[in-house]
Amino acid sequence: MHFTKYHLITNIKDIKQQRPDRLAHIMEMLEQNGLIKSIKTSNSTYYYTTSKGLDVYTKWAKDFLDFVRLSDAL
Repeated sequence: MHFTKYHLITNIKDIKQQRPDRLAHIMEMLEQNGLIKSIKTSNSTYYYTTSKGLDVYTKWAKDFLDFVRLSDAL
């Protein structure tokens, strides 16, 4: 799956309130940590989620669901 910053800004409601330089900084940090990879074209920069990024997201989602289940049990 690939996406652009434009895609993020136009399709995710809360990101519309972020300054473009902050979004650029977040994208740089994600790429530096190997969670996404960027491909620059003449028209735009496309971002792809890496295997490491998918693994981190999957772990985060699992941990979050475990937390919610534990909270419901209390």
